[in-house]
Amino acid sequence: MDKDNQESYIRLTEEEKALLEEHRRKRKRWIVRGIIIVFVLLIALAIYLFAVNKGTSGQINEFDKAVKDKDYDKLTEIVKSGQKDISTTDAKHFVDYINRPENKNRYNEEIKKMKKALGDKDKHDSEVGEITDKNGHTIIDVTRNGNKFLVLNDLAFEPNFYDVYIKEGNNNASYEFENNGKRRKIVSNSNSQTELGQFFVGDYEVETTKNFKDKPLDGSVDGQLHINTDNIAKGNKIFAEEKIPQAWFKVKIKNNEVLDKGFKLNVDDNEIDYDKKEVYGKYPADVPITISAKGSGNNETLETEKVEVKANKNGKPQTIELAFKDSDINRQKKMNKEIEKDAKKFMEDYTKKLNTGYKVSDFSALQYYFEDKNSDVAKHIKKQVESKKKSEFKKPEIKSYNRDDTNVKLTLSKKDKKNRVITSEYELIYNYKEKEFKIKDYTDI
Repeated sequence: MDKDNQESYIRLTEEEKALLEEHRRKRKRWIVRGIIIVFVLLIALAIYLFAVNKGTSGQINEFDKAVKDKDYDKLTEIVKSGQKDISTTDAKHFVDYINRPENKNRYNEEIKKMKKALGDKDKHDSEVGEITDKNGHTIIDVTRNGNKFLVLNDLAFEPNFYDVYIKEGNNNASYEFENNGKRRKIVSNSNSQTELGQFFVGDYEVETTKNFKDKPLDGSVDGQLHINTDNIAKGNKIFAEEKIPQAWFKVKIKNNEVLDKGFKLNVDDNEIDYDKKEVYGKYPADVPITISAKGSGNNETLETEKVEVKANKNGKPQTIELAFKDSDINRQKKMNKEIEKDAKKFMEDYTKKLNTGYKVSDFSALQYYFEDKNSDVAKHIKKQVESKKKSEFKKPEIKSYNRDDTNVKLTLSKKDKKNRVITSEYELIYNYKEKEFKIKDYTDI
């Protein structure tokens, strides 16, 4: 190789060396930059994860602070669901409930558990925790909402509501009230359990207007529905208690033993049938209700004194006692004895006429003792009398006597000519106007 070519070779080699060295330096710089970028990303990720944990814990703190500060507006912003949110009134009921001595410790423990769950790096469940009532029912569910688009505020506080019912009395009614910011009207049928709607936790009153639909009393009256979500009844149902001026009652009628059956009640001058087992109402009672009872005896209508009934003070029906006057009852007793005496005399007279009829084999004088001279029982006696039998009866005696208004049932014993005792049952009809009896039916026993 000549001298020029040798120098050129040496020169090219030096250039290549320089290029190689430069390439090495650039690669080293990229490696360093890559390491720095990875390190920065790791730091950023750590900061992000810390911020996420701090953000979610911050939400729990924010919620807890709103509860303790009684910041109802803030609670309505935090406690939400996709379907139903709480109102500021609901938030107040919740705070009042949580701040009760029997609930505060449980609430504080549940807040601690949620914070601990958020600090557990190995726990990635969507469920964070819950706020519960004394019966274990979940008031608020707290869940992770996801970290979409690097949003750190990722907890959801979802409210749960309670189904509340009303027990209706022996009447149809409707209730108008406001719930969760909306005016509602619920129709409730008599003797039924009707759902009023869903209500948030607490022990509180809801203003309402109750409209009564049925006679004898109708109209409307204002009051409250008392809701206590801790009071769970049979069947795991919660019932609202009516704090409405209204009356419902049973009626006990006294001093009525000698009167006919089929009593009537007058409720504010509206007449209804009486049943001793029935609970009457509920009726509006913002003003007292007047009640009396009507009965009858010996073709005469009697009425008790009127009694004022005020609104019930508890959830049980009242017992209203209505009594007929002693003077009216004593008069009825006297009349009953006179009618019974007349019945005995009637049967004695009939027995005499019957004996005469057998003697002369003639029914004509006996026909006037029967309600219908052409009835089967009258025809039977006519046949016996006109058969030329010579029957004779003596010592007629009433063994039993029972009267229901105009209908009399009695048992009569008498002796025939051979001193044999014959017992017969008679059904008589009494005419108050004529004050006389007629035979409706008869049979020997």
